[in-house]
Amino acid sequence: MDKINTWKKDNNIKLNIKGILCRILTLKRLQNIHAKA
Repeated sequence: MDKINTWKKDNNIKLNIKGILCRILTLKRLQNIHAKA
């Protein structure tokens, strides 16, 4: 049981990091578009 719980926690952390990175990338893209315009 403990192994499954830690695995789930690791997966959640990875998903959170992916989500944050995606947000940062989209923000940078939006800033680039505004800078060019």
